[in-house]
Amino acid sequence: MSVGQDYPDPMASYSVPDDDNLFDQPGAPAVETYADAAGDAPASYPTSTAAEGDGQAEALAVDTGASLVAQQLPACPGGTIYYIRSGDTLWGLAQRFGVTVEAIIAANPGINPNRLMIGQPICIPSIAPPGPPTCPGMVVYVIQPGDTLYRIAQRYGTTVTAIVRANPGIDPNNLRVGQTICVPVAAPPGPPPCEGMLVYTVQPGDTLYLIAQRYGTTVSAILRVNPGIDPNRLAVGQRICVPVPVPPPVPPCPGGILYTIRPGDTLGAIAARYSTTVRAILAANPGLDPYNLPVGRVICIPQVAPPPPPPHGPITPLTPSPQVPQAQAVFRVDVPDRRFVVNLRNVPPPDQLQPGADVYRVWLLRTTDNTWLPFDMRFVPERNWYAVNVILPPALTSYSTIEIRAEQSSSRAPQGLLVAYGDIRQGISTTLPAPA
Repeated sequence: MSVGQDYPDPMASYSVPDDDNLFDQPGAPAVETYADAAGDAPASYPTSTAAEGDGQAEALAVDTGASLVAQQLPACPGGTIYYIRSGDTLWGLAQRFGVTVEAIIAANPGINPNRLMIGQPICIPSIAPPGPPTCPGMVVYVIQPGDTLYRIAQRYGTTVTAIVRANPGIDPNNLRVGQTICVPVAAPPGPPPCEGMLVYTVQPGDTLYLIAQRYGTTVSAILRVNPGIDPNRLAVGQRICVPVPVPPPVPPCPGGILYTIRPGDTLGAIAARYSTTVRAILAANPGLDPYNLPVGRVICIPQVAPPPPPPHGPITPLTPSPQVPQAQAVFRVDVPDRRFVVNLRNVPPPDQLQPGADVYRVWLLRTTDNTWLPFDMRFVPERNWYAVNVILPPALTSYSTIEIRAEQSSSRAPQGLLVAYGDIRQGISTTLPAPA
């Protein structure tokens, strides 16, 4: 382009004076100085920014619909072709793409780091991501958003210094999401002797307070059974004793009753309820401490003798159901006054047979209208049985089936667990006078 030459139509006419260049014209790209764009580059790196012409404007591709001169693209296998912009430096590009200045210079033979040209294509080499580090005896950890070495150290019971020592070259102030590092977790000690207690393995984020809350105990109780433990430095994988009694297996109980101990229970009260003795219960449950009954433990109540017959007349046994084969139930009917008596024993509280049940209920079927009449049983402590004692409406011959069920009080029809059953007519026939 010669001095004084005009632009041809249809472009605007402009005369190029002496010492003029395209970069000084309206609409030309603004060129930043190094102080504007890369003032924080290390002194050891080249600091020249993209040059502002320097008589080589013909080497630029200016977007006016066609390139004045096309730069030859450098070979860049596996890398990225980047076009120099105003204010670029090799140090800034190296920081942006996660490579080194030396790698960029090696991928662009002949490049002058001190004379970068705006629009100049260069190759940014790719760097294969490093494989996961080898961490013998340590935990391989993948950096998550928001992580800091301090938080990681707190989580795994170690220190920032130990992590930095295990990861040479790591920048604690520039952790990258997805980066893998080694965390030097101390080898957990061997399992402590936790006889009769729970052995717990410490998990990330655990504290003694959280562990105590989870298992219904206290921090003091955990410290007492783990001498030397540091509550402020729990190591992930460390095993500690938690003073929660491990329930023994359910004992064999042939012919007896499996009973779950409740708050306030004593062996004396349980023995009285089931017409047995404390000695018999202890014999059926080896190792049971009568002075320290653990709530929730299942014990065996040994088989007891059948209940004595009720007074004032013969009795008729009811058949135990297959679900409660140990149940012992009898009934008696006094024909003259229509008194109906039922006794039940050798069974646990109703809610232990049927969840939600709160009463043993006798159901009596009236055949004249197929209506079930309910009679709730009450527990008689001095007799250790459940009983019902009512006067039936006439006539006795209008009743048939008897059922005893573990029911909810709100039940309006037989639907709970069947405990025993029979037919009232059998008991009535034994008490009616013989024909003349």
